[in-house]
Amino acid sequence: MARVEGRSCYLILGYKDSRVQIFEERGKGTGKLDSVGWIEDCHPNGDIRPVTVLRARVEPLSSGDRLFIHSLAGPCIYIHSALIEAGKAIEVNFILATHHGLFGARSFETLDSRSQRIVYEFDT
Repeated sequence: MARVEGRSCYLILGYKDSRVQIFEERGKGTGKLDSVGWIEDCHPNGDIRPVTVLRARVEPLSSGDRLFIHSLAGPCIYIHSALIEAGKAIEVNFILATHHGLFGARSFETLDSRSQRIVYEFDT
């Protein structure tokens, strides 16, 4: 499960059959949720079906929100994008699966790319 806030507040739930459901809070602070869409196969071409580790990031747009949903499954992180407008998932796309190469990874974190500076240190 993951929760993010953009123009609206979203709750993202993963299921054991590789599906992910996206909920939007109806009115901020009310706690009332409406289903706005699904990712039917969160781990395409993957052997691991349960969606157990989710992270999300949101980019507010003028007409809605773009969600970036990251899911850890074994040696891969799967990334999907969902465009939410007027309480509906207008577009849901699989972006990529990346092999992280960490044995037995149980979790991961996403960092806000706008606030990060990459510093390289070289030995001389």
